[in-house]
Amino acid sequence: MTIGYHGFRTNGTNFFGSIRYDNTGLEETEFGFDTWHAYSDGLGQYIVDGKGAVKTLSIWRKLNGNFEGPRVLCELRRSFHSQKVHAHPRFDANGRRVLFTSDKNGYGNLYLVNVPEDFAVLPLLSIPN
Repeated sequence: MTIGYHGFRTNGTNFFGSIRYDNTGLEETEFGFDTWHAYSDGLGQYIVDGKGAVKTLSIWRKLNGNFEGPRVLCELRRSFHSQKVHAHPRFDANGRRVLFTSDKNGYGNLYLVNVPEDFAVLPLLSIPN
């Protein structure tokens, strides 16, 4: 029924969005850093992994009709030297945990992190210069 997507515009601005199959309900949210992968749980949350200076999983949550964030869910500590160790974050079916890949210990492993119910306890993402 709804298609989710992410990308970047010709001016380099990154965004994520969704639209219904009949071209109604278009929503797009821009953000000011590069990312490799994005995922939405269909429940009003997006998670993206960063690249370059951003080394975290960043999360947005729809509150009162607007996306709030990005907030830092956790550090990634990954090398990105192959597709096998890209984070590829995914929410669980309830949107309460995120599964991702990291090779922080030298091998690609799966990690599961809880998403706090109180979104405000997560720190706002600060992008290094």
